[in-house]
Amino acid sequence: QIFTLLWVWYIVVFLLNIYSLGLWIYRLIPFRSRYDYIRNRITRTSRDSVPRLRIRFKHVDPKLGGHVQHQLVKSFIREYLEPDGFFFLRLLTANASDFVVQEIIEGLWTYYLSKYGESDAKKAEENYYEFRRQTGGEKSTNSHTRAQLNKDLIDSERKRLHQTTDFDSSTIINLQSAFRPVNEEV
Repeated sequence: QIFTLLWVWYIVVFLLNIYSLGLWIYRLIPFRSRYDYIRNRITRTSRDSVPRLRIRFKHVDPKLGGHVQHQLVKSFIREYLEPDGFFFLRLLTANASDFVVQEIIEGLWTYYLSKYGESDAKKAEENYYEFRRQTGGEKSTNSHTRAQLNKDLIDSERKRLHQTTDFDSSTIINLQSAFRPVNEEV
């Protein structure tokens, strides 16, 4: 009877290990889950010394803020953290407090931006324009009148206007991108 109990125990442990393996694969393999996890952690930061997602770089067009920020987070995950760094962060999340993991991610993000942020932002801008040239060059209307502000602003431009002018963000109804094709038939 002892061996039967051990056999059942081994089956239970085996099934729990299979479940745990599946859970870790789900957490680590899809890039979207990694991206969402890191982006949420960076967005949650509350200290002014930690750069948030909407960062202004000296040599990058501010109208491309959303694309540049997305590419920065992607390169932070793929090239700086890499899969083993992300795995380590998830292990810390499972075994330590959220405060500790948040502090570590904030430190890594700050260091990444100070060392690679400007060059990666330039690369993201170049990739954006290169993609537009390859796809036939959808031309964009970047000039905004005051009447267009409520429907055509990207997040970074809307935030800048809110901070520097008397722009009222409650009037924003439609959150479409500022890069609309000139030719509507495209």
